[in-house]
Amino acid sequence: RAAAAAPASTAQLRQGARSQTCVPGPVDVPARPLNYVAPIESASWPIGCAEVGADACAAISAAARGREVVLVVAGAAEHAQLRAFAAAAATAGFHDQLLVATDDDATAALAKGELHLAAFTLRLPPPWPSPAGLLKYAALEAVLGAGCGVVFSSLTTKWSDAPFAYLYRDADVEAVAAGG
Repeated sequence: RAAAAAPASTAQLRQGARSQTCVPGPVDVPARPLNYVAPIESASWPIGCAEVGADACAAISAAARGREVVLVVAGAAEHAQLRAFAAAAATAGFHDQLLVATDDDATAALAKGELHLAAFTLRLPPPWPSPAGLLKYAALEAVLGAGCGVVFSSLTTKWSDAPFAYLYRDADVEAVAAGG
């Protein structure tokens, strides 16, 4: 009996995610100025391109809207997941703000070519290998260091809407968690 109820529950959850009950509310907390690396009104943006490279700065600039991006890290073994995530991002409304960081040229080519996404390649200096954890933090450092706000997402995260309307922007770091 539980198995028969599961599809209805899933359908109800999907409907609820798009319903009017789950919309961003007004900000009711006093905001303080955020500590931007580069002032938001600065014409000199992105910054730090000498450190992260011209390709990374170009990709960040291409994806940023209001100096904010959704960042994912993808590797050579994750092309199918990247395709699925890009399609879901288009449905949720943030495909044009999606930024892909990778450590291999084939994934960057896939992102830029077939998927029409902004992407950049990071190479960690020897002796460091490029496991996803290290690459994630290097990519976050590059985007934040350029003066851009970032929402980091794994390729397995399911988004029903673009996340930017849900951010209060009253703290330098905001986090999303699944569960309590």
